[in-house]
Amino acid sequence: MNLKNRPQCKGVGTIRKILWGEPIFPVDEGRYLIGGCCISDNDPTHECTKCGWQRFISNQKVSDGV
Repeated sequence: MNLKNRPQCKGVGTIRKILWGEPIFPVDEGRYLIGGCCISDNDPTHECTKCGWQRFISNQKVSDGV
């Protein structure tokens, strides 16, 4: 998946990684969005700035219990 463009809304370069919490450093708004300070275990990781589409990409491996 190309995480820079969103063909469904024809957004080019509109996908931003969401930073959760309250950053203590200046944020490059061309690369990131601020997600807010309320954090859960199933927050989206990316969002399209044009249409609001969100994606959750887990970095954790899921075990099937076998």
